[in-house]
Order: sequence, then C-alpha cells, then structure tokens
Amino acid sequence: LNNEAILACPPSATYRFRKFAGRHKSLLATLVLVLGTAVVGSLVSLKYARHANTLAKAAQNSLAASETHAREAIQANERANLLLYVADMNLSSNAIADFDTPRAAEALRRHAPESGDVDQRSFEWYYFQKQVNPPSNVTIHQAQPVRDVEISPDGKWLATTAGVGAIQVYALGTWEKVTLLQTASQRINGLSWSPDGLALAAACENGTVEVFNVANGSVSRVIAAHDGKVNDVAFSPNGMTLYTCGDDHLAKAWSCDSATQTLTFSGHEREVERLAISHDGSLLATAARDGHFAIWDAEAGSQRYRSTKSPGRYVCVAFATDDQYVAAGNNIGHLILVDMKDFSERKLAKLWDGIEALQYMADGRSLVTCDRGGAIQIHAVPIRIDETEVGGSPTTHRWAAHEDRALALSVTSDGQQLVSGGRDGRLRVWTPERLTSLWHLYLDRGELDCALGTNDRLYVAGQGIHLWDIEKRVLVKSFAGVESPWESVDCSADGRYLVAVRPEQLVIISTETHEIVDEWRVGKPERPFHVTISSDGSMLALAEPAQSGGVSVYRRGQRQPQQFSAEQCECVAFSPDGHWLAAGHLDN
Repeated sequence: LNNEAILACPPSATYRFRKFAGRHKSLLATLVLVLGTAVVGSLVSLKYARHANTLAKAAQNSLAASETHAREAIQANERANLLLYVADMNLSSNAIADFDTPRAAEALRRHAPESGDVDQRSFEWYYFQKQVNPPSNVTIHQAQPVRDVEISPDGKWLATTAGVGAIQVYALGTWEKVTLLQTASQRINGLSWSPDGLALAAACENGTVEVFNVANGSVSRVIAAHDGKVNDVAFSPNGMTLYTCGDDHLAKAWSCDSATQTLTFSGHEREVERLAISHDGSLLATAARDGHFAIWDAEAGSQRYRSTKSPGRYVCVAFATDDQYVAAGNNIGHLILVDMKDFSERKLAKLWDGIEALQYMADGRSLVTCDRGGAIQIHAVPIRIDETEVGGSPTTHRWAAHEDRALALSVTSDGQQLVSGGRDGRLRVWTPERLTSLWHLYLDRGELDCALGTNDRLYVAGQGIHLWDIEKRVLVKSFAGVESPWESVDCSADGRYLVAVRPEQLVIISTETHEIVDEWRVGKPERPFHVTISSDGSMLALAEPAQSGGVSVYRRGQRQPQQFSAEQCECVAFSPDGHWLAAGHLDN
C-alpha cells in the first residue's frame, strides 16, 4: 500500500445497501417488482374508484331525473286524461242533444275505470250515463244474434231466434224458458204468432216456413214458400192466411188450412225484406231492397201504393194501430210516414244510423225504432182526431240498448213493455213510460215557464200566455200579450185562476175569461221571479232570487204584501191547505 495512510470509517447505510443489492440482486428485483406492482395497482384502483364514484353520482342523478320525469309524465298523463274527460263530456252533451246516442255512449265508455285505475268520473258522467244507458228491466244473454222477437197476442209468451235454427220461447214476466223449438234450417229470419197464440210460424233461410204447435213443440206444417231465403212471415188477423216474403222479389199469401198458395204480390225488383198486415186484414205492406216499400190489397193482390225511390234499401214497415198511417224505415236512417187518407208521403226523421226495425206503441202516438248503432229511439207521430191530424214531433227519447246492432223489436199490447234483440246476443226488456215523455213542445218564442191546469191544459209563459190542449197536442189560445215576457206562471189547484209575473207587473187571470182580475206593481229583479198561487187562488207568493231579495205573500183584495226575508230564494210553494209556504234557496 506504499506505506500511505488510509482514511477509514464505518460503512454507511447507502454503502451497505449497495453491497446488499449487489449480493442479492434477484431478491431485490423481486421486491422492486412487487412494490411497483402494488403502486401501479393502487393508482389504478384509485382511478377506478374515482370513476366508480363519478358513475354512482351520475346514476343517482339519472335516477333522480328519471323520478322527476316519471312524476312529470304522470302529471302530464293526468292532465291529458282530464282534458280528454272534459272533451268527451262536451262530446257526450252535444251528441245527446243531436240524438247521436251511440257516439255519446262510446265517449262515456272511455272513462269507465278498469280495476286499479283512477276514477275521475263526476256528476256529469253519471247524468249523461242515465240518459244514454238507462238500465233495462231484464237482460237475457243468448249465444247468437237475436234476429227477431215476437210477443204473443195474449202477452204471455215471448218467442226469439236463438242459436242455429232454434226458437226459444220465454214466459213473459218471469222470463223462464218454456220451450225450445228446432227448425231444419240453419237460420231463422222472422217469426209470427197466430192470433190465438197457439201456433208460431218461422221464416227460414232454406226457403221454407215452418209452423209449430207451441203447446207440444211439434211442427204442424212445412211450406216451401220461396226460391231462396224467406225473410219474413205474418198471420192475418183472422188466422186464416199466412203471408210471406223472400229473396225471389215476391210476397205470397197461403191458406193456413191447406198450405196452398192463394196470392202472389209481384212488383218489387229486389229481395223483399219485411212485411206487415193491417189490423183489419185488408192491406199488406212490404219493404224491399229495391229502395221502395209498397202497400197492397191483401185480398186481391193488387198494388195500391209504391213509395218514392230511396237510395237506401227499406228493411222494415208497420201499420199504425188505427191503420191510418204506414211507417217504413231504411238502412240509411230515413223514417218515412204515409197517410193512408191520401197516400201522401213525408219524412218523419233522419236517424244517425240505419234503421233495422220499427214498431208502433199501443197508444198509436209513438213509434219506436232500433238502429245499426245499437240505439232505440221513440218518436212522437201524428194521429187523426175527428178528421184533424194532431201531434207529431221530433224524437222524444233515444238510448243505447245494445253494444252492437239492435236487430228486432216487439211491444206488448198494453204498451207497458218493450223487448229488443241485438247482434250482441242480448235480449233486453224495457219499460217505455219510464224512459220517455208523452210528447215534446219545442218553443221558439222565448217561453220561460209553464204550469199544468185542469182538464189537460198546459199554460206556457212567454210574450203572452199560451194555452195548449195536452190530449190533442194543439195550441188552443194565446192571451195576455206583452212586450216584456212573463217570467213565471202557476195555476191554482181548482183550475180557476192563473198567476203570472214579469218585471213591474204581477197579475191574477181568470182561466174562464182569460181576463186580468187583480194586479200589483212589483220591482225589477236582477234575476227572473218565481211565483206560485194557493189551491183556492186567494194568496200568491213571489220569490225574488237576488242577494237582497225575499218572499212576498199577496192576498186578494189587499195592496200591501207580507214580507219574508229569504236571500237567494229560487222557488216557493204553498201547502194544499194554504197554511204553510215552503221556500228553496241556492244554499241548498
């Protein structure tokens, strides 16, 4: 070492580490690799953790946004449903006013809630529903469309088409099945009872007419009536003749005793759909696809009348109860009436849907039709009293009877029950007097009130008092004419006096002379008055429905009334003995 001094010191940590690394290179490399992997893994994990947190926050934000959107969607759907409900209620109101019952029924059905749905129906829905879909007394479900229904002359039995070539007979009232009659045909198009109710004739699609003994269910006679389908059949009133019509463009008459043909009614150019015999048996009416209906001499076979050509096909025809009119309906909704006095023809109504069947009611003043929309409609029709035609007005009532086409109608002889059959397979029984008014008076002179008097009198208040005869449906007389219309009118129970009021004038009028017998000066209310008179005509009560109004009681011969405080009083009425006065208010 050249005898040189050496500087020495203890090995440092760095030195020892280098020496250690030099001696243990593989171990150190492994440790470095492990540590590097751990660091890289930590960095990657941290990155993914941050990304996961970002995604979680985004998911939470998306969930919150989706919940917000869902709430907004629900609210928007509720608003849309509410707007649809309001629109459909307006549609129903307009459709009912136009007698378009099927359209109103469809709009109402859209808001009948299913299980779990929110029920948003209110008063107006139930109000329209009662008008459009009144409940039937009886509903019988049959498997097949009900193509005809016929009530027996004695009102005991109802015969309906039921199933393939079958006739079901029900007991009227209990609606129990009495017997099932089976024809040899696949389909029955029409039925008719004999006048004594013992026999039932069926118009069959196979060209035959089968006559049944209803008591034992046996077929008493089979008549090969037409080439092609037999569409309708009817017994004569005396039960001696059977009338048929069919696809061979003909109507025929047959002897019930011998089953031989006695007459042919030819003149139609296409299939004859329906026929009807007059109540005295002298006339036959036929409705055909050629756009005509015709009236024939039932004994001679000659044509008495042929209707004006229609673009639609006539599918039903009926005689009035007194045989003075004939009504016919076609598949484009025209309801035609012929006056048998001079064979004048008029269009009584134009229905929204094609007519399928029609029947006169027992009183002869109403005609009922059913149509392709499933609705039944009652029309006021004219009658002749002492050679003068009275009555007749637009439709008095219409309601949805079936969910598909209404095909058949029959009315009991007393008019108390109406039976309908439809393509929906349902047989329904109705009470007409519960569904319709006696007649309608369409007012065009600004009339505001009316009152019933004695002896079928109706007083209508307007720019005068108009007296109507309810029985004859005619205007008898107008009196007490004024420029400012009468706002309210009432008649005493004994029918002797009439009270009427308008701004500044309150009067009592004699119903015999139609002259004013007493008079008072009154004010000018913000809204129309309401007036009533006691049973004997000695006292009047006047309601002024203003916020500051009241009730005033006037006595005959006294100028000053007795005052009662009654804010917003809408109506008043005396008790029969005149000791009490009832008042109705806007606060219920």
